[in-house]
Amino acid sequence: MTRSLSRPSGVRPAALAVSLTGSLAVASIGVFVADARAGNADLDTSYAFGGTMLRELSAYGSRGSAGALQPDGKLLLGGWVQDAYGGNDFGVARHVADGYPDFGFGDGTGKLVFDIVNSQNEVTDMAYTSAGIYVGGFSYIGANPVMTLTKLTHAGALDTSFATGGKLTVQVGTWSMANALAVQADGKILLVGQSFDAVTKNDFAVVRVNANGTLDSSFGLSGKVRIPLSSNDNDLAHGVAVANDGSIYVVGESRNGSVFSTPVIRLNIYGDLDATFDGDGIVYLSRAGYNLYGRTIAIDLEGKPIVGSNALQFTPYLYGVNMTRLLSNGALDTAYNGNGHFYTPLAPDGTYDLNAMEVTPMGTTLVAGALNITSGSTSTIFTARFGEGGILDTSYANGAGYKLGGIGSSYASPTGAEFLALAPDGKFYVGGYSQARYFSLRFQGDVWDVTPNPVFYTPYEDVPRSTLQTSGLIHIGGLTLGARVPISVEGGSYIRNGAPATTAPGYVSNGDWIKLVHTSAATYDSTVTTTLIVGGLSPANNRSTILGTRMSTSFSSTTAPMPPKHGGGEPL
Repeated sequence: MTRSLSRPSGVRPAALAVSLTGSLAVASIGVFVADARAGNADLDTSYAFGGTMLRELSAYGSRGSAGALQPDGKLLLGGWVQDAYGGNDFGVARHVADGYPDFGFGDGTGKLVFDIVNSQNEVTDMAYTSAGIYVGGFSYIGANPVMTLTKLTHAGALDTSFATGGKLTVQVGTWSMANALAVQADGKILLVGQSFDAVTKNDFAVVRVNANGTLDSSFGLSGKVRIPLSSNDNDLAHGVAVANDGSIYVVGESRNGSVFSTPVIRLNIYGDLDATFDGDGIVYLSRAGYNLYGRTIAIDLEGKPIVGSNALQFTPYLYGVNMTRLLSNGALDTAYNGNGHFYTPLAPDGTYDLNAMEVTPMGTTLVAGALNITSGSTSTIFTARFGEGGILDTSYANGAGYKLGGIGSSYASPTGAEFLALAPDGKFYVGGYSQARYFSLRFQGDVWDVTPNPVFYTPYEDVPRSTLQTSGLIHIGGLTLGARVPISVEGGSYIRNGAPATTAPGYVSNGDWIKLVHTSAATYDSTVTTTLIVGGLSPANNRSTILGTRMSTSFSSTTAPMPPKHGGGEPL
């Protein structure tokens, strides 16, 4: 469905579209090309066509709405694909690292199109894991939507070992829709969204699914949790994040009269509201003079939830973006811009849809979404970066802290960013929809190194049986100054900078020292090994996957050999 339109003056055609036949044509959108001296908000022109890939998956139209970056650098895109009868199918595409379609994926053209029912299906979120690719969304069965979760193999086929033929439908209430997905460290999958019934209308809904596609009976009521927040029909969950301790955060929007606020709920691993979070497990984020519509959430490097909301300021009447950081007890973090909130309109003439957020290894928060410019009935994408102190990061985008465009439109057809993904080398991807196509962009970002220098522990020999063994210490080094990277341990626990030993994942930076701890074997001449894994970065919605090269080192202890027997008796 490639077509030619006259381009606005001053805009260079730097993006090309891949049609169904594989031919190339000049894209009918304006693309701002990175300067030769690339900045961190400029397009990486080594990716696809000038930093941009446009992809049409159907002659009848398609819309990108989700994505995920694989550890091998390939990029997954998901959304809906229209068929000849006006229905929408699920559509998943994959691009190789340089931006071009991966013809080894799916049907041989780099895509897979499928449905659960024959009418309306839509992808809303997705994640890559070592076990496969999870695709969340919803389908209409008759007049009512139902949550869906599909599992694909890494080659892009339905994984028939999951649920029924690779597809799971879950109904919560009269009808329900999944708006976001997250993968826990143990591989279980969370779907969050909205659930409707005639009594409490729209409520928050959370579902947890086992790796085999069955509902997790240890979570909520038979794998489902429904949380009424008000008596009207405007309680909608849009985002989910999992903390290192397994706590589950869900964010969305709720209405009280004419005022909208952003509820943040925290559930424990069993799906119960966590009363240590503001007393009842629910925090309502509100600001006098604003409507807040919660959209995204991520856990920062200190374990604090950061929430992104669409915002409407009443006086003057301006739409913008509102960022909020909370403490672990649910209180506003006043170290974040003095009051826990930061609002910015970015541009005075437009409405925003904040759709994606990632916390970088440097502690900054990168966001992306759609900007609808009201004066010209046009739309484009925006990206912005916020510092740890809660204001725009002026080291991003030549001092502005935000960028409008990168891929833009001078036409009424919608354009917007739906996801972003950080790469281990500091570059980042933004993807979404533009004029009935999927798109993906790669930006230069900041150069960082998230792989520490190799280190080694000295093994212990001839240690007593069943005794606590603590290694010598190693120091973390080789990371970019200020970067913090994931740390995890297998077969024991670790001590960081003298803190109590823990098995929980965390973050480390240059100069941190680490000791490993385990209990020696209960038998003679036996070895116990504890492995430390450090480096890379973790996507905001995926605790099971680390991107980038990690450093692994082990500490072992071996018990003494069995003493010789004397006189036929037991060893001395």
